[in-house]
Amino acid sequence: MRGERALLGVDGHEERREIGFGRMAQALLEARTPQEALDRAVRAVVDVVPSADLVSITTIDGGELRTPAGSAEKAFELDEVQYDHGEGACVEAARSAATCASDDLARDPRWPRFGPAAADRGAQSLVSTPLPVVDSEGQQLRGALNAYSTGEIPEADREALSALAAETALGLAAARAR
Repeated sequence: MRGERALLGVDGHEERREIGFGRMAQALLEARTPQEALDRAVRAVVDVVPSADLVSITTIDGGELRTPAGSAEKAFELDEVQYDHGEGACVEAARSAATCASDDLARDPRWPRFGPAAADRGAQSLVSTPLPVVDSEGQQLRGALNAYSTGEIPEADREALSALAAETALGLAAARAR
C-alpha cells in the first residue's frame, strides 16, 4: 500500500485525505456500537494517514490501560509493551490528554525501556494524540489514538491524526448514545 501511496504524490495524499475524512465521518456515524466505532476509526486512519503503518486506540478503563482496537496484532503488541513498562507515547497521551510523539524511539530518553523494545519490533516513530470521550453519565474518559511508523511521521500526518481523534471521539460518543 505504501508504494501505491507514493505514486499518488502530495496532491494525491491531500485528495485521499479529504475523501477519507468524509468516509470516516459517515462510517463513524453509522456505527451501532462503541466497539464498531473504534474498529472503523482504526481502519480509516490507516487509509487516511500515509505514514501510519500501524494504528491502535488506547483507553483507560477502571484505571487500567487497554487496547480495544488495532489495525494489526503488532499494534496490540506494541501497546502492551508500553503498558508493561508503564512508559511510552500512548501511556502519556492517555494519561495527560496531551499529544506525545517520538521520531526515534530507539534513542528517545523519555522511554528507556519501551523505546528500544519498540525499535526491535520495527517501529521507528510514534505519535499518540488524546482521545477525549464523554460517557453516558457525562464523565470524561481518557484515551489516545496511536500511529506507529517504520519511518518519520510528518507534520501534516500529525495534524490529520489530531483531527481524526476528534472525529473518533464524536463517533464513539454517538455510538454510546444509541
